[in-house]
Amino acid sequence: FPSHDIRLRTGLGAFEQEGRHGAGRMMGEWAPLFSDDSGVVLVQFIGMNFSSEQLGGLATAVGTPFWFYDAAVMQQRIADIRYVCGDAVQPRFAMKACPNGRVLREMERSGVWIDAVSGNEVLRALRAGYSGGSNPPRILFTADVFRDNALDVVLEHGILPNVGSP
Repeated sequence: FPSHDIRLRTGLGAFEQEGRHGAGRMMGEWAPLFSDDSGVVLVQFIGMNFSSEQLGGLATAVGTPFWFYDAAVMQQRIADIRYVCGDAVQPRFAMKACPNGRVLREMERSGVWIDAVSGNEVLRALRAGYSGGSNPPRILFTADVFRDNALDVVLEHGILPNVGSP
């Protein structure tokens, strides 16, 4: 994280705070987990309970619709899934459920692999830090047909396809 202003916007808020950690003017204590130039920051809010007025204020500040991801909840759900799977099953995330780059990076950091259904989803997973190749197959391409750029992307990056029938 840069030591200058961290701006929370595009899906997580619209307040600014100096430094790495601090008290947001509107939402209280927060700790950023990671950020990049896109402006979306995955944060962990510490002991936060939001009133309808606070959520309304956030909606007014950033516009709607907006997406708010609670990093602590996400991390707990990932831990729950990893616990249930144990060492016997490798969990995969169907990225069509939420292709947000910050969410994908958290999945990758936590050892959850990806199930992609398009060439563009494969490219998004690669941008989020997943490695290509098929040993191990961290990205699995699942589809009934190869459309658009899918075949080229799968071949170029050595992605393991899981092909069904239409």
